[in-house]
Amino acid sequence: MRPVIGLIRVLAAAMLILPFGSAYAQTDEQYSYDDDIYLDFIWDPATGPVHHYNVFVSIDGGEYQLVGTTETTSYRLIGEDGHVYRVKVQAVDAEGNTGPMSDESDPVIVALPVQLQLEEGFNLVGIPFYASASLTSHQLIREKGCKLVAYWDVSRGRWISTFAVGDEILGPDFELKPGMGVFIKVDRPITLTFKGRPPFRPQLQLRGGFNLVSIPKSRRIALSAHDFLRRTGASQISWWDPARGRWVTALRVGNDILGPDFELRPGYGYFVKAVADETVDLSVPAAPRLRIGADVPALQAAEPELKSLPHPIYGVVLMPDGLTPAAGATVTVTLIRGWRRIAEIEVKADERGIWHVDLPAEHREGDLIKATARAIGLQGEYPAITVEGMGAQFLGALTLEMRVPTETKLLANYPNPFNPETWIPFQLAKEADVTIKIFDMSGRLVRTLRLGRLKPGYYVDKSRAAYWDGRNELGERVASGVYFCVLEAGKFRAVRRMVVSK
Repeated sequence: MRPVIGLIRVLAAAMLILPFGSAYAQTDEQYSYDDDIYLDFIWDPATGPVHHYNVFVSIDGGEYQLVGTTETTSYRLIGEDGHVYRVKVQAVDAEGNTGPMSDESDPVIVALPVQLQLEEGFNLVGIPFYASASLTSHQLIREKGCKLVAYWDVSRGRWISTFAVGDEILGPDFELKPGMGVFIKVDRPITLTFKGRPPFRPQLQLRGGFNLVSIPKSRRIALSAHDFLRRTGASQISWWDPARGRWVTALRVGNDILGPDFELRPGYGYFVKAVADETVDLSVPAAPRLRIGADVPALQAAEPELKSLPHPIYGVVLMPDGLTPAAGATVTVTLIRGWRRIAEIEVKADERGIWHVDLPAEHREGDLIKATARAIGLQGEYPAITVEGMGAQFLGALTLEMRVPTETKLLANYPNPFNPETWIPFQLAKEADVTIKIFDMSGRLVRTLRLGRLKPGYYVDKSRAAYWDGRNELGERVASGVYFCVLEAGKFRAVRRMVVSK
């Protein structure tokens, strides 16, 4: 009698088989949340007079156990969520003679979809699967009606937010990935369903400092906050309780672990403070238990050092006409607490004049926000406002005004050297009749540019600076060489060197 041929091949039967042998249960558009699901295995028939096949199953890498027999070349198992299954079969003739064991099948990880009910306000969630299609922050806002999606940039120690303003979406369209935690703000309860391929060996990459992570959906792992602190070098782990609007924290103090021992569940996010960079393999059993501190109410109420939630602010900057967007204007945001400046951030307005930035992580309710904007020759200041509420805060629309220089200057022409034209920028501290004279190396007057009476301001960009086309008073192009530009504004006089290069 010959053995069963080749590897066992898993068929999709009430399942979608994904790469690497992982699977999640699916029936049309409805997702089952029963822990049990059918797993159908089939194989090529053995040669010879086969009476039946013995079926052996390994669960989560354990020993193969005989689970049943079948006279066909298929067998149905009942699989449970979070477990890994492998199968071997053995052909048996009518007299009870057995053939060799087949090769083992590819592993099948059973991972049912994760369904989350988001409550009104902030929710800290995580991505438990490798999805077949990417999920981005803009998709959550546009398709699910979320108002804000934010992740923690561990390298810069700050929030990165994307949020909805009417029909607009402000902020980057970042992809949500497995192991990543995100804050999502909604204005009504909604349900999110995550499905995809779970990691075969769940790992988390922690960097020294705060990390916003999630627990991936994989084989069934009973993991709690205390377990996590015992098996890692983390000093604290926290989750956001949306019902009470507060952090719940477990922390390590010496050899003690203090605070509630809450369950870590796939689909939820957690703030972890790591002492150093670390790779956490969640499939490895926890280290020997440390002594657990008594449940003292004050310690149970402990909060992480980082107490803030994502809080982006935004505004609009307009040109002096009050209509034209001040594209490219620089906005400086200063956060003040009492008399102390906490942080200062600079950001550029986009082509619509809209700007936005996340407040630094150390912000608090009641901190004062001051924001100023500037463009070439223009400036403005938003009315001061305090940090209020949770979520995006609008500072309003700001119309820039002409900025008055403190002194009159002749600035370097551009380009320089030039051929055949150049722009000559300057600034005026007082209203004056302005003339620019151009001389050659011998001191001979080549050209006079009479600009008339000008108000104080910056005459820097091409629309306002003096323009010389490289011609003399007769309209002839000047020769290559060095020339001198003289600015006369009232009693002020300044000289700069220019080069014509052909």
